[in-house]
Amino acid sequence: INAEYMGIQIMDLFVLGLPTCGKTSLTKVVFQKLPLHEAHSLSSSNSVDVIPVNNNPYIRFNVYDIPQCVGLDDYCKANPAIVQRVGAMIYVIDAKATPFEKACDYFKQCVAILLKYIVKLNVEVFIHKIDGDTFTKGDEYKLECHKDIQNLIKNELVNAAIDLNVSYYFTSIYDHSLYDSFGKVIQKLWPQIHYIVNMLDSLITRSKIEKAFLFDVLSKICIAADTTPTDPQNYGICSDMIDLFIDMSFIYGRDESEKNAFDDESSSIIELQSVSKTESSNTFLMLRQVENFIALVCIFNEKDLAKKGLVNYNICLLYTSPSPRDATLSRMPSSA
Repeated sequence: INAEYMGIQIMDLFVLGLPTCGKTSLTKVVFQKLPLHEAHSLSSSNSVDVIPVNNNPYIRFNVYDIPQCVGLDDYCKANPAIVQRVGAMIYVIDAKATPFEKACDYFKQCVAILLKYIVKLNVEVFIHKIDGDTFTKGDEYKLECHKDIQNLIKNELVNAAIDLNVSYYFTSIYDHSLYDSFGKVIQKLWPQIHYIVNMLDSLITRSKIEKAFLFDVLSKICIAADTTPTDPQNYGICSDMIDLFIDMSFIYGRDESEKNAFDDESSSIIELQSVSKTESSNTFLMLRQVENFIALVCIFNEKDLAKKGLVNYNICLLYTSPSPRDATLSRMPSSA
């Protein structure tokens, strides 16, 4: 996983939405570690807030939180260099602020304006604030909310003669859905993502790993994963492991030289308690840093734990190879 080969800059993000939709709090929670108890006290912004994200060689971009009062068209005209770097528009809709007609109308306006300046634009809709009693009773209301918003947006785009694909995500600052959604948005913008995915596929095949995730440690965003089906709970478990590992590293891992506690020697293995009585072996999580604040988190069975030396060897081959094509991994014996 070579930074020079994979590129160090991806496209920037515009985050838009009506006032009080939660767009400012969600960006600050993910990228500036705003405590959750402070998210509700944020006042509506009256100017563009730029959040630079520069955690490691792969996750480098800017997030532009643009309030409605600024005037999107005027901002684009005045800042052509910024607009040229934009690859995705994240539009935030408050799932509790019904009816959704006003939000969907502003969505159409934003899309129409940006398409005048940006030829290729990913359009992502975050159906936000899916927490509270209304949504915790079951998925029925969530699905109904998604259907209503999707139909309204579809009608708005048809009426405006705009043809584009829109992706939808359920998000909340109180669970891992927000981080998972941001990760999927970022993965679409990473030009070399398919190389990394191929590398992870090769790793799990040759090392008998069940699932492999590549995380940006500071934001807890998954920047890549192998192509095997993902259990929705796995993302949360891996994210929790990163939190625990970082906390323990910074409390007990610093030496007298004040060296960064999370470095290329950082690794950890945690056993997960099985909730199924029919399972004959437990599951393990292995975390290993592979670059500056990039961690590989692998899920594997107890019977393959003895082979962790081969797993570590193959991981080293991946992130020290000049390019993905130069990495020749060792295969775990079929009898293992």
